[in-house]
Amino acid sequence: MNISQTDICNRVLSEANGIPESGFPLDCFPAKVQSIILDMVSHENYKVEYIATSMLSAVATALGNSYRIHIKGGWNSNSALYIILVGRPGLGKTPPLEAAFKPIRKRDNELLEKFKSEMEKKQFPGGSGGNGPATDPAVAFAQSRAKAKNESAKSADEAMKHYF
Repeated sequence: MNISQTDICNRVLSEANGIPESGFPLDCFPAKVQSIILDMVSHENYKVEYIATSMLSAVATALGNSYRIHIKGGWNSNSALYIILVGRPGLGKTPPLEAAFKPIRKRDNELLEKFKSEMEKKQFPGGSGGNGPATDPAVAFAQSRAKAKNESAKSADEAMKHYF
């Protein structure tokens, strides 16, 4: 049986904090993520399975189509991950999802505010605006969204460099 130092540390930390053994394979995550998951379980009273699954889903969402994996032949796939957290009402499924997606939502809101301020500076036919050139709002939105996806992919790439 091959047990890593990280696994021993996680087991000791779980036992010291009274975190019950869940059987969820935490060793599939980098050590830093394992530590975050165990901290969230001990301090926020989340279930290991819910916060770990929520974090996987958030990472897949952040990556979007920026990375693709060649599976075989002409078959390539993105990081789409569909999850369902199953449990009784009030068991604590929503808070881990909200915690995992909070940075993504914060970034989306920042980009939306930036987009709105850029749109206020532009002048549209039949509408009020600044002194900028007339531009189709749909085209401007599409360009802004493409730029946001590129920024998100760069951020995800930088974050992944710390773990691999």
